Amino acid sequence: MKKVALWKVLQERHHIPRDQSERLVLAGKVRVGNARARGVGVPIDPATPISIVEEPRYVSRGGEKLTHALTDLNVDVRGKVVLDAGAAAGGFTDCLLQHGAKLVYAVDTGFGQLAGKLRTDSRVVVYERTNIGDPRLIALSPQPAVATLDLSYLSLRVAVPIVSELMAERGKIVALVKPLFETEDHASRRTGKLSRHEARSTAEALASDLRSLSYRVSRPIDSPIAGGKGTVEFFILIELGAEIAALIFAN
Repeated sequence: MKKVALWKVLQERHHIPRDQSERLVLAGKVRVGNARARGVGVPIDPATPISIVEEPRYVSRGGEKLTHALTDLNVDVRGKVVLDAGAAAGGFTDCLLQHGAKLVYAVDTGFGQLAGKLRTDSRVVVYERTNIGDPRLIALSPQPAVATLDLSYLSLRVAVPIVSELMAERGKIVALVKPLFETEDHASRRTGKLSRHEARSTAEALASDLRSLSYRVSRPIDSPIAGGKGTVEFFILIELGAEIAALIFAN
């Protein structure tokens, strides 16, 4: 069979224009068979398998986790100001921006972790070496209408009331539940192991405790990606607002 230039095969098989093919090849994202493509003009057998290595959508896998949560919990962040607590590399922040957030406060106790593309994005305000109890966050302007939480070593029983105060008790909080930081089982904390049943029971107990504080809280939904060392995680939605509190008290 007559060989054909790689760019022609990409154009016919994947509908990729030649200039885009050149960029993909130069970036090392095209493989011909098992080898990296050497140039768009290299002649190949048209039947040769070609694969295009796709870039991850977000700077970390946290973005994939949050995408699932925003969809399943029906949270729309378009045009919203969002507080991302526990931003780390910025997976949640990246996801929020790609879903239309107007501004994101990326807050983390660490330093130098946030991805460069987010650090230089005018829609991101970076607060490093900052915990959620930092008094500077009380004066955020504009005030966040949505918050996302991905916290370690701090129970959401403690974190949610603090963050709700930063939001003047208005808006929505999407929180990643890490059962190992919520369980009262000291053995599980020490070993880092919880069965799926124990993890869900722990998440349900957390949601119940938050409801007792007059928050409206969804049932926990599974995170599509496990945490460190394969730990089971969940998401919950906490809705804030005087009208919600009145409804809860009425019940």
